Formats: sequence, C-alpha cells, structure tokens
Amino acid sequence: MSDNKIQRESREDALERILAETAKNPYTPKRPVRPANRPAARPVSHEKPAPQSSDPRPLTEAQKAEKAKARAARKIEEIKRSNEQNEKIQQFDAPVNIRCEKKPVIIPEKAVNTDIRQPEYIQSNEISESEKFTLDDILGLIEDAIAVILIVVMFFTYIIRIAVVDGKSMSPTLETDDKLIVRSIGYTPEDGDIVVINNQNTHLISESGKVIEGEGLEKRIIKRVIATGGQTIDIDFESGTVTVDGKQLDETYLSEPTTRDEYAFTYPLTVPEGYIFVMGDNRNISMDSRHPEIGLVPEDDVIGKAVFRIYPFGKFGGID
Repeated sequence: MSDNKIQRESREDALERILAETAKNPYTPKRPVRPANRPAARPVSHEKPAPQSSDPRPLTEAQKAEKAKARAARKIEEIKRSNEQNEKIQQFDAPVNIRCEKKPVIIPEKAVNTDIRQPEYIQSNEISESEKFTLDDILGLIEDAIAVILIVVMFFTYIIRIAVVDGKSMSPTLETDDKLIVRSIGYTPEDGDIVVINNQNTHLISESGKVIEGEGLEKRIIKRVIATGGQTIDIDFESGTVTVDGKQLDETYLSEPTTRDEYAFTYPLTVPEGYIFVMGDNRNISMDSRHPEIGLVPEDDVIGKAVFRIYPFGKFGGID
C-alpha cells in the first residue's frame, strides 16, 4: 500500500466480508489506535455492552445468527466512525508533495566595478611582449640620442655659441671671465659690432697695394669693428681721434683715446672688400688691426657677434 494513497473497499463488499468473518470467528471490537501527537480526540462509545447471559443453555443457531448480526452491525458502525476520523486526520496530516525541479546553477561572472578602478596586482614574473625591448628599440633610442646631440652641437656651433673673455683689451666694456652669447649664422659684420675672431693669419698690404698673408696669433680674439670693406679709416695719434669716411667717431665706450701706433699700416687706409678693421676698447693695451700680427681681418674669420652677457649676473643683459 502506498504512503500517499489508502485503498478502501466499497461499503457492500465490506459488509459481506465482515459478516462472513463474524460467522466463523466471533469478533471482539477494539478501540481504534489514535496516531501519536494527533490533536483529534478519541471517539467515545456510549453504548452499553450487551449483558452476558447467565443461561447455561446453549444458543440455538437462530440466536447465534442474531448475535453475529448484532456484532457485525456494531463493527460496521465502529469502522465507519474510524474511517471518518481517519479522513479528518488525513486532511491535516497528509503529506504535501512539492515538485522541485532542479535548475542548473548559474555562476555569475565576476562583476567589474566601472565606477572605481581597483588596482590590479600581477603576480606573474613574466614580462609582456609590449614591455620587452628589442634590438631595434635599442638602436632607435641610440639614433634618437645621436640626433639630439648633433642638433645641440650644430646649434651651438653655427647658430649660438658661448664665449669667455680673457684679458683687458675690451675694458671697460668687457672684463675677464665675462661669458657671452655669440650669434654666428647669417651674420655680416657692421661698424660698431663687438665680434669674436678666429685669428690664424695676419693680412697686411704690400707697397703695390695687394693684401699679403702672414702668421697670426693663432688664437681667438674679441674686438670692435671700426671700418668695413670699402671704408677709409684715419687715425690721428696725437689727438687720439678716429675718423671713418671723413667723420669722426663718437667713441664713448673708450677708456682712453687712441694714441699708440703699432705701424702695421700708414693712414688714411682704405679697407679692401671682404676685410674689416678692428680695435679694442682699451686702446693703449689692445693688440688689434694696428699690430702687424693681426692686421686686416677677413670676414670669413669672424665667428660671430657678441649679443648678450650671461655672466656675471650683475651685468646680465645686452652688450653695446
């Protein structure tokens, strides 16, 4: 018999079965067993038990049949009451079958916090391909470094140079250890400019009027341009005045008048094209175009014009 189903006989079949059993075996009714922990109360029978006959005489078949019918009727009545009680109990105690379908367990993917980025810690010691330096990368870095160095060298060779003054020939305009910025590229010497010169050879004028070349100081010097190619310069060493193209120069930058002659030329002197005539601001101690070891300066030997003083900081600024 199933736990969830109770088979029951029909009323007619039950009666016939009970009567047949009762006729063979007298039935003593038993009280129905109350299930454990059931709230329903045990049914109480109010019928009085049949008095036992004290008549020692045996019962006739008719009497036995009547008694059997009476017992059967009582048993049927008890069965009915027991069944009704069991039906009430089953209404409360019948197990409830709940069909549970097994659903696949879905493991949610790791949520990504899009609002706040948490730091990621790489525990692997392996280096990604993007972090590996190849030989081409190293060669590329070397080429870039060389290119930068060449640009810097060219900048300070052909565009901007740093010159340091050594000596007193340009005093009071320039002093020893002054550091100057010199503009080189695209420069053409003009009157009054302070220039840096690479003096490797001297250039003098022969009796026939030609420029002759000799050994120079073989060093760099810094002087002021007094006259350029095609101009005529005249120096009066007695009065200390300098005249260019018949006009006396207003040389406020001098420490002393020009009174010393080094006998490189006779004056007045017309400067050949492509050359310049230079002198220092400290005329009495300066070795310049008046001296045979310097003479005229080719424009090609001019490195550049001093345009700015960067040291000492107290004199930081342009140069006149």
